[in-house]
Parts: sequence; structure tokens; C-alpha cells
Amino acid sequence: MDNITHEQHLADFEFREIKAPILPVEIWTKIFAFATHIPGSFEVNNYAAIAAFTRDRHGICLGNRYKETMQTKLSFSLVCKYWNGIAQQFIFEYLRIRTGDEACHIATMLERMSRQAGFREGPGRWTIRIDLVLEGVHEWLPKHARAMSRIFKHCPNLVCFSSAFSTDDPWTYGLQKMMRHLAQNPRLTRLEIKIDHRVIPIIEEVFGNRLEVLWLIPCRRLLSLDYLKMRFVLPNIRALIATAGCERYINMIELPNLRACVLGQITIGLLPLIDRRLVEYCSVSDAREVFTDLNDWPSLTILSVNVGTLAILKTPWQEHLRHEHLECVIIEDIDCMRRQMLMMKIGTRMGLFSQLDENLTRLLSPHIFPHLRCVKIFLSVQGRKNTSSLLSDEEELIWHTWLKACNDRGIRIEVSAGAMEWTGDQWKEYAHEEVFDML
Repeated sequence: MDNITHEQHLADFEFREIKAPILPVEIWTKIFAFATHIPGSFEVNNYAAIAAFTRDRHGICLGNRYKETMQTKLSFSLVCKYWNGIAQQFIFEYLRIRTGDEACHIATMLERMSRQAGFREGPGRWTIRIDLVLEGVHEWLPKHARAMSRIFKHCPNLVCFSSAFSTDDPWTYGLQKMMRHLAQNPRLTRLEIKIDHRVIPIIEEVFGNRLEVLWLIPCRRLLSLDYLKMRFVLPNIRALIATAGCERYINMIELPNLRACVLGQITIGLLPLIDRRLVEYCSVSDAREVFTDLNDWPSLTILSVNVGTLAILKTPWQEHLRHEHLECVIIEDIDCMRRQMLMMKIGTRMGLFSQLDENLTRLLSPHIFPHLRCVKIFLSVQGRKNTSSLLSDEEELIWHTWLKACNDRGIRIEVSAGAMEWTGDQWKEYAHEEVFDML
């Protein structure tokens, strides 16, 4: 009897309908956000992610990531009605506008959907970032400028506007007027733009007291700035990124609250109007002025340097130097330095190797940098395991000794290999022997 009852119970259990649990919308939202995240695109506080994002100077990696994430978002929206509702906010959070006609189309769509849902409930409320990515030659008409204004009007929560990846220069699409239209977006705190001599005064006028992240790219026409006033104050900028060609512009900007500077080929000496005591993240191709005056940078926690700087830095380090806050050093362009050294005379090359060895050793000194916890190395090419070594005997000895010293001191070694990892601030930890095999 007991057996019959037990068998009947199993049969009932087997044919009973089992419903999958319905996850709360908050959990699905986090899953969708994780699956469609584009590193650095929305950040205003993560300086490392912002710096990595701006390494993608021409937007090639960003374009690939955007296509992939849009395909993922659209796939989510087609699964079921429930997912479609959740996916809408991710579909509209990042808009890329490639032509004037596309701007008109997006503006009309936002207006139509806002009328259906009510202005405050339209899809534009989810938009965080807008990129104007004009490619080639465009006829930018007044209707296109009006369309951009309409788009901004329907995106009240916009945080970032970018024209950094447009091939056209700013006067061809009326960037000055466009920025005045952006004044209606009170939450906009991040700006990525190509600039000319007319743009800087408008940045101060329109965004001066609320802009926090500014990325400046020079246009092809660099006109005289003599008739402009010589000082522009942006009191709340915490992160400045500037590429070569912007020297005269950034030299006129006062940044009293700067926390992160990414200067590419621009020397740090062109930023006289900052309080160096506040800077936490610094990335410069020539870091000699930072190393020789480290006491002026007491808050610095992350320093990104070109390895070439370490090979030519001959200025003596400050006596009794002790930096209490530096936690991470990023070393860039090892591949590039190696190619350049191959064209040098042996005597010159040996002198640079000697200087490189000395400065790398200084970086690991527990007396100078007692809180150094991580060394990050960027390699432009994926690891070269199982291939013939490209290192000379002298360079091989330097890196082998130094990486082992990192391991002995307990310093973590991380590598970013290739453009996608580098621009996505993606790092992987390796043993020192594995890193040596990659060099």
C-alpha cells in the first residue's frame, strides 16, 4: 500500500506544471545593464575608465562595441513583451547620430513617442549620452540644427554630449549654437568636443559652473586666440582630457578642482592653473616633470607613463622623497620603444637601458613608494607566447629582474593587451613569468 502511494505521489509530481520563478524587474535591469555596458561611456567619477575611453581617439573600438550592444538590446526586446518593456530604456540610453537626416528622424520619433506616453514619460527620459558622429562631407542644414535642439529638449536627463568622433570640423555643423541649445539640459556634466577658438568662451558661458568632465580635440583650423580674454574659469571640472594641438587652449583654462588629467602628447607644464595637490590620476606621455616634483602631487594614486620617459629620465630624484599615496603605475608603449631602439646605435641604446633599469628599480622602492600595490602594463599586440623572443639580451635581463622584484615585493602585475582591452580599461592579473613571456 505504501509503495502504491509513493508511486502515485511521484506520478503526480512528474506531471504537475512547474512554473519558473519570475525575477523582479530590478534584477532583469541589472542583468541587461551588465550585458550591454560600454566601458567608460557614461562615467563621470571613474577616472581610469574615462581615460581608457578617450584612448580610442577615432572611435573605432567604440563603434564596434556600440554595434554589438545594440544588437544585444534589440534581441532582448524581441524575446517577450515583458523583456521588451525593460529593454526600452537601454535602447534609448545611448543615441548616435550619423547624418543630419538621421537627426530629423530621431527627433520626430522622440516627439511622436512622447505624445503617446506623455512628455515626461517619453523614451528620451532614458537618454544619458548623445554622440554626433558625422562621417565624410555633409550638408548641414538649418532643419538639422533644429532637429538637434528638439532631441535635446526630449532628453532631460542627458549627461554626456560628444562630437569627438565627427570627421567634420565644428563650424560645419554649428557647434556653437548647438551648445547653447544644450543649456536646457541641466544634468549635462560631460562634454567631448572638437574645438576651435570660438568654442572655449561658450563652454565657460553655458556650462562653466556644472561641467565635470571635458575632453578637447583640436580641429583642423587653429586660428589666433589673441583677441580672446586670456583666462577661462571652469570651477567644477574634475577630469580634463586633451590631445596634441590643444596646447594654447588648455593653457588659458583655470581648473581649481581638477582631479584627473590625461594629456597625451601635451606636457604637464602647460597646465599652470591647476592645484597639483588635488590631482589623483595623471596620464602623460612625458612624465619627467611629475617625477622630478613628486612632492607637488601628494594626492596622486594612479600615474600612467610612457616607458620612454623612464628611459630618458636623468634628472635626479628628490632627496628623501617619500610618496604616501601612489598605489598604481601604468606603463605604456613598450612595443613602440623597442621599435625605436632597434634603429639606435648600440652605445645610445645601452645608455637608455641603463637609465630604464635605474628608474624601474626606483619605482619599486618601498622607501619612496611604500603603498604601491599594482603595476599595469599595456601591450599593443596580444601576448607572444611560444614565439621567438623579440627582446635583446640587455632588455630581457632588465624586465626579468624587475618583474621578479615586483613579485618578491607582493606587487600585483596586470596586463592589458590589444586595443579593445586598452580602451575598455580591462586588465588581467598574471604571474611575473607569464608577463615576461608576453613582452
